[in-house]
Amino acid sequence: MNRAEIEAKVTDAIIASLEAGVAPWKKGWISRPNPTNVVSGRPYRGINWWTLAIVADKQGYDSPYWLTYKQATERGGQVRKGEKGTAIVFWKIAHWQDAEGDDRSAPLLRYYTVFNADQCDGLTVPDVPMRTDVNVADIAAARDHVLNVWRATGNSIPKFLDAVGTIGDTPHYSPTLDYIMLPDDDRFHTVDDYVGALLHEAAHSTGHESRLHRWDGKRHEFGCNDYAEEELVAEIGAAMIAARLGLPISMDNSAAYVASWLKRLKDDRALLIAAAQRAQKATDWICGDALVPAAV
Repeated sequence: MNRAEIEAKVTDAIIASLEAGVAPWKKGWISRPNPTNVVSGRPYRGINWWTLAIVADKQGYDSPYWLTYKQATERGGQVRKGEKGTAIVFWKIAHWQDAEGDDRSAPLLRYYTVFNADQCDGLTVPDVPMRTDVNVADIAAARDHVLNVWRATGNSIPKFLDAVGTIGDTPHYSPTLDYIMLPDDDRFHTVDDYVGALLHEAAHSTGHESRLHRWDGKRHEFGCNDYAEEELVAEIGAAMIAARLGLPISMDNSAAYVASWLKRLKDDRALLIAAAQRAQKATDWICGDALVPAAV
C-alpha cells in the first residue's frame, strides 16, 4: 500500500465523521481515558488518537486499550470473528545506500490494524484508569490553569495582552509581536468559549521561530494551502490541549464550517495527518508531561 492509499485509509473515520455533520476535533472526549496500546502502555498520539477516539465513541467501546491481532493472541486473547480492525499510522525511518555508496535516510509512512480490547475474548488488560475534569469555576481559573502548566514546562511563552479598544476585540495571535490578544473576560458567554479561543491562539503561537519554528518558508494568506494547514493545526491542537488538561472547550461546529473542512480533506488526504502531527507537537510544547489527574 503506497503513502496516498495509507493516508486515505487512515483518514476515512475522520471523513465519515465530517459527513455525519461533526468536526471530530471539536468533540472532546475529555472524560474518556486516552486510547492506549495495552502492550507498551503508551497513549496513542496525533492522528491515531483522534482515529481511535472516534471509533471508540461510535462503537461504544468502554476500554481505552488497543492492540494488533498478533499482540492479542500473544496475550492469550482472541479477536472475535467478524470484528473489524482500525487502521493507524506510524513513521519509520528507512535507511539505504545510494548508487554512490552514500548513506541515505527518509521517513516512511506505515500502517497497522488494531483492535479494541472490547473486540476480544479471553484478553487480560489493566484496569481502566478513571479521569476527571479540572474544576474551573470561572474564566480566570481556566486561564491560570493553562498558564501555570505552560510555565512549569520552562518552554517559551508568548505575551498576553488585554487590548480591547486599542487593537480590537477579535481573538488573535500576532507572529510579528509574539502576543496573544483576547477580549475582556465578560465578552465570552461561557468558560468553554474562552478556553476554545485561548487554546486556539496558544496552539498558533507554538509555530513562532522561538518555539517550534513551524512557518519557515510558508505563506499564510487566507485561502492558501499553508493557511488551511495552520488553521487545522490550531483547531486540533486546541482540542488536544483541552483533553490533556481536562478543560471544557467549545468551538465552532456549524454546518458551513464542517462542510468547508470536508471539502479540503477530501481534496488533500495528506493534510489531516500532517496537521495532527504538528498539533501533537504544539500540545507537547504547552503541556509538557502534564496529564489529566486521575480520580482517587
